Amino acid sequence: TPDIAAGALYDDTAGGTNAGSVVVFSGGSGAVLYKTVDPGGATSDYLGAVLAAVGDVDRDGITDFAAGAPNDDALGGSDAGSVVLFSGASGALLRKLADPAGAANDRLGAAVAALPDVDGDGIPEVVAGAPQNDAAATDAGRVVVFSGADGAVLQRFTDPAALGTDLLGTALAAIGDLGGG
Repeated sequence: TPDIAAGALYDDTAGGTNAGSVVVFSGGSGAVLYKTVDPGGATSDYLGAVLAAVGDVDRDGITDFAAGAPNDDALGGSDAGSVVLFSGASGALLRKLADPAGAANDRLGAAVAALPDVDGDGIPEVVAGAPQNDAAATDAGRVVVFSGADGAVLQRFTDPAALGTDLLGTALAAIGDLGGG
């Protein structure tokens, strides 16, 4: 029976008020297997606002997961956002993903999804939305693809026709290769 990860974005366990956490439950018994937090988390990061199973990025044979922290200030300024990758086996922090080209109020991590391996290293990738990014226009949004292996930014997507407040990246899904490329 699959286990279940649940975000508790208002959890104050580590990092301050509303830093957030993720609780993993046994799908069989309902028992708490572990609770995990971002060791570098801070007040109002809202870790666990969104979650996604992302495949086995640490190659231990167990599915790992990503948790969005859309109000994290770690890189890019206030509420730039981040995505935190955790080991599915133990809840240990694998790496924190942030966009070096991000800016304040981007809210990266408002949406998170798994992406099959796109860089050919055999490890699945992570895609995250930054719906309030201003690269194309005010709050037009951006989607960022991160390497599952090392967290490097592989691609950034914006809508060049955006007029503003489109909030691209509010929701995400990997849907296969529709364009043949």
